[in-house]
Amino acid sequence: MSQESFIIKEYQIEECQIEECQPGDVEKVRALFASCYGRSSDRYPSSAEWDWRYRSGVYDSTIWLAKWRQRLVAQRPTVIKTVKIGQEYHAAAHFMDVMTHPEFRYRGLFTRLLRWATAAVTEQGAVICYSFPNENSYPGYVKKTDWAPVDGLSLFIKPVRAEPILRERVRSQPLRNVLALLLQPGLALVTREGRRAGVAGVSVRRLASFDQRFDAFWDQVAEEYEVIIRRDSQHLNWRYVHRPSIEYAIYVAEKGEGIQGFIVVRTRQMFGMNLGMIIELLVSNGNQAVARALVARGVQHLLDVGAEAVACVLPDHLSYRQALRQEGFVRVPEALMPRRFYFMVRVNQDDQTLKKALDRRNWYLAWGDNDAV
Repeated sequence: MSQESFIIKEYQIEECQIEECQPGDVEKVRALFASCYGRSSDRYPSSAEWDWRYRSGVYDSTIWLAKWRQRLVAQRPTVIKTVKIGQEYHAAAHFMDVMTHPEFRYRGLFTRLLRWATAAVTEQGAVICYSFPNENSYPGYVKKTDWAPVDGLSLFIKPVRAEPILRERVRSQPLRNVLALLLQPGLALVTREGRRAGVAGVSVRRLASFDQRFDAFWDQVAEEYEVIIRRDSQHLNWRYVHRPSIEYAIYVAEKGEGIQGFIVVRTRQMFGMNLGMIIELLVSNGNQAVARALVARGVQHLLDVGAEAVACVLPDHLSYRQALRQEGFVRVPEALMPRRFYFMVRVNQDDQTLKKALDRRNWYLAWGDNDAV
């Protein structure tokens, strides 16, 4: 598959073509990012960031481009990763960074590119497709495609001070200060930490990278979930160590030489504040004491580097929510969420085992499965 022609509604004469991204298109792709998000946005990729995302050699990727009169007007990238479903490992297509130039939106490009890319990755052997759409692209998935929404992810947050929470809702600084003074005691009560017991023989320390012990850890922990994206040392180093321009802090829980679990955290300007983010939390056998020790250390790191609140996104059914609550996190009610966190899946074969991917209760998901954070 290399290209398709079709008519854009407002341009009845000119044809728009879909074709694979070539090396000479890269700067045009970055210019499309700038048109959609602005060059000052953290979504605008440097050359190194773009190479990391799509040309690292760790995963096969294809970027499908829609061009009108040789002008790049939309893109739909896909990256083939590995997912465990049941007892088998399969190719899965991660649909990322969909963009349409503002001048060409609402003309069917989203749906056509999605269908084209879905057919392409199915030919490449991907048995499922998945994506984390934002609020702009989510309706396109739900209304016009055969993708299925898998219940959205929940947001857990540990506020540190009341004032940052009020910034986007209360414009008056004096009023914010007064409200913050009134809210702070209640906030401290709601987010207080429970008693924390140590974990016998387990220590937590910071790592610079993921060594080969994490391959054995992955083999063990993968068996605990019906559906989980591969997390061996190669993937983890690509995701959290080799990414340019973003620094993640990695902490590991160890017992002797064995890995008991790990946590990955970072800060980002989000929700109008310097937000600390728990990007990944994974422990063996769902050990709550280990999970809690990792959360506590991750939170402390984030507070030390100036986080005004700490957040974690994960499905409700994962047991880690208990460790979060014990460490003072609260689940944000749906009506108060500053944004929704969607997850979409398409199963490409009529296979009952593969259909496990349509039930969120079968998934282990972390914020870091979305490469945008």
